[in-house]
Amino acid sequence: MKSFKFLAMLLLTALVSSAWATNKTLSGSESYEAQNGDVLTGLTSGTVTIANGAKITLSDVTISGGIVCSGTAEITLVGTNSVSGATNMAGIQVGGSGTTLTIKGNGSLNATGGSDAAGIGLNRAWDVDATGGDIVIEGGNITATGHDMGAGIGTGVSYGNGTDNTATIGNITIKGGTVTAIGGTNQYFPGSGIGKGGAYSYGNTVVGTITIYDDIDMVDASSISESIVYMHETTDVTESKADYFTIGEDGNRRLIVQKPVIADIPDQTYTGSEITPEPLVIAGSLNLTKGTDYVYSYTNNTNAGTATVRATFKGTYASLGYVEKTFRIIKLLTHSDITIAARICPFFS
Repeated sequence: MKSFKFLAMLLLTALVSSAWATNKTLSGSESYEAQNGDVLTGLTSGTVTIANGAKITLSDVTISGGIVCSGTAEITLVGTNSVSGATNMAGIQVGGSGTTLTIKGNGSLNATGGSDAAGIGLNRAWDVDATGGDIVIEGGNITATGHDMGAGIGTGVSYGNGTDNTATIGNITIKGGTVTAIGGTNQYFPGSGIGKGGAYSYGNTVVGTITIYDDIDMVDASSISESIVYMHETTDVTESKADYFTIGEDGNRRLIVQKPVIADIPDQTYTGSEITPEPLVIAGSLNLTKGTDYVYSYTNNTNAGTATVRATFKGTYASLGYVEKTFRIIKLLTHSDITIAARICPFFS
């Protein structure tokens, strides 16, 4: 009997929980508190608050009053989504210390901070301390832009007004997806792409560990304020990161992708003219296009022997340099290439 009552309670709890889940179309200037299971769509100039522990979906939604995480939250991206912070607020404000914001899915997200705030992370901290939890990105095509002194992903500005104040955010972990992080462009105290926002007048910023896994498609950051821990599955490969990643540097910018590879080339037949195979160039799940993202060049590719094809990256990926592969050019034997040595019969010698 007790077992029956227990099962009945579980069923009732599940039914009540599912009753709260809803497909919510936002409109006008309404603000909304999202509950576990909610799917948000539409457009609002209001603020969306995510209840502690809730897992929600953004599905072709535009929110110009920002998203505030009350605690731990999970956001799944579907379609095309845009979130911008209200005045002094992050586009998506992470919960407090000890919480985790997880972003995943196959959709896109453009998150932009309000005045001096992060795209994803902390609000502007003006003459106050501010503390935020961890950020984990598992998937999606995400662009996070900080305003003026705000980081793309990380803290907003910390202004102490002559008194020590600190903006502190937890660990930032990127496990997958395509992430573009653009820090604010203040002339004196710019924000990082990933990590710290600007700090002045006794303001301070503290960022936890920044970790990037080799399941990413790409991380493109205007700058990264901290040292990076590079991971392959559960192994720290920071010391051997070149075996797993290619890291392009252009000033402060960092472009990080899975180590690009160029496909093997079968033996080619000598023709007397240049041989120009075009092997596939792969960097994780990136959709690389010949001519737009890379160009081929060749050396020693006419005569029989060993030739080389090089794919040099360009445009967005120019800082990645190049990858190359050798291949063989084989000259087939003809009658004129064959010499038969005559042997004189000893009987006639």
